[in-house]
Amino acid sequence: MATLESLPDHLILDVVDHLDTARDVSRLGQTSRHNHSLMHHHGWQGFARKRFPAFELPETDSWSSIVDRLTYLDRCWDKRAFIFRSFWHGTHGRSWRSLEGGQLIGFQVFVASGPSDLLVCGAGEDLHFRSRRDGDWATLVGKDCGFSPGVGDVTALSVIERASRPEVIVGRADGSVRLLTADQDGDLGRTICGLVLDEAGDETVHRSPGRLAVMRTEWEPQNGLVISCRDSRLTLHHLGELDEDGADDTLELMPKASMDFAATMHPRGDRPFVYCAKFIRNDTMVCGISGQPCLQLVQMRPSGLHWSPLCSSTSDEEKPQTVRALEKAGSESVLLSAWDCGSYSLVDLRARTSRFTGVYTDSCQPFSAASSLLVYGTQRFVAGDKNEPVVRFFDFRYPKPYQHSTAMPCHDSPPLPLRPGAGPEFGPWHEPEKSRCDAGEGTVCVWHHRASRPEWRPDANVRLVIGRDNGVTSLAKASDLSDAFYCGLRSAFVQVDLDDNEQHPTDVGQDHHPPGWSSGSGQSNSMFETGISRFDEKGYWREARSAPAEMHLYGHGSTSWKNEAGWRLNGRWKRIPRSR
Repeated sequence: MATLESLPDHLILDVVDHLDTARDVSRLGQTSRHNHSLMHHHGWQGFARKRFPAFELPETDSWSSIVDRLTYLDRCWDKRAFIFRSFWHGTHGRSWRSLEGGQLIGFQVFVASGPSDLLVCGAGEDLHFRSRRDGDWATLVGKDCGFSPGVGDVTALSVIERASRPEVIVGRADGSVRLLTADQDGDLGRTICGLVLDEAGDETVHRSPGRLAVMRTEWEPQNGLVISCRDSRLTLHHLGELDEDGADDTLELMPKASMDFAATMHPRGDRPFVYCAKFIRNDTMVCGISGQPCLQLVQMRPSGLHWSPLCSSTSDEEKPQTVRALEKAGSESVLLSAWDCGSYSLVDLRARTSRFTGVYTDSCQPFSAASSLLVYGTQRFVAGDKNEPVVRFFDFRYPKPYQHSTAMPCHDSPPLPLRPGAGPEFGPWHEPEKSRCDAGEGTVCVWHHRASRPEWRPDANVRLVIGRDNGVTSLAKASDLSDAFYCGLRSAFVQVDLDDNEQHPTDVGQDHHPPGWSSGSGQSNSMFETGISRFDEKGYWREARSAPAEMHLYGHGSTSWKNEAGWRLNGRWKRIPRSR
């Protein structure tokens, strides 16, 4: 009679492909020493790539640790297990500064993150660096570097890594772009080079302050190119052209290529803005430009940059719109774009016959535009509201290869709290009669049946209560495997930790913020569950035909309260009943 020990390795690995939880893989590895070794060298890697196919996974010798992190983060996202840490300039959450002429203005905070959780914050003309979670802060004072408040403010940030050293690309309101060192153990903040944006004869004295400022910088490590977006111009610099000998003199790096869309597009209305750009291949970019009904495809050729429209508008009437943010979604050929009309368009560049493959709209505030995006594979994305301190969480609504709820105990009642909406369940199905799952009979319990359905994983909005009532300026994460992301606001920023095990302290302490800043927990933040936000090409709900008739509001606490059995949200969230 055949046993697990007698089966060949390839059959054992085939068994792993059919296991739903990491617990099952671990138990399979405990059946023998040989199987334990097989799981260590091949099984865990196969499980990670099978259940999380859209994530960029690092090469490692400890795939069990990668699986442990992936499954834990999936549970944190589905349960909204967040800890909020707020940082604000000054002592009272409101910071104003007096400029020449008596003008009062609050600066915007731009955040960027990179390897080893390096966090860089552009706050006015200053730069703040933190090399690791809860580590010490270092500040590069803008005034000491010749930058004035307002005209010298940071307006774009990108954290990059070259030759295993962290660096930061800084764009400012005066139109300058510089490459700086970002190693706190070395020469922090040293200018490596300036990236020249203006070609010979390009006058900037007549530009308005808004058109002079750098809107976005992007780094593509595969080809060593930096994209800079300013006014109507897209500029490329090749960092491989820098002096590798490390000359002491500050260099000026001339553009490799540039394009002025105002000169080539001949717009009918206002002069266009280039708000964002993203490499999709080594020689191809996609740009978001104001006043256009679709994205623009830009290709690098020996004769220069050439553009063509990419039909991806979410408007049936092809009205001019503005794209505020672009991110790749699990593949270099799939792009997510945030439009000023409040929609998020998912475009597959391989499907030329279709304008878009999916559209996402907040059912609570359908016309609220986003300023920034974070994308996690093809599972979820995060959007920062342009006008309010609101962070939106969307599920792409693709079939999930991994469900954290599968490993949870059975229950004879639905998950709590109940999903938003009081209508019938979507789709044909029959209520299971058993209170426990039975694999032999092919039945599942009430709890697992409901928990696996998309309407029980609703999208949500979180309102950040900090500082002034302004929009999110930027979002940043170190990687898809990072257990934190960051939100830049007006004179403030927020660190959001994913924590379902009370691993991170809620008190950030007196010394864990930049000099002249204050910090605290986000106990007053609230969450609003909004149901399913995805539409198909015809404008219908993919999983539902209408928005939830009732949406749920939750308050956030600094500590977890005792959950009932089968609770689907983290214990820090407590339902706020609506007043009648």
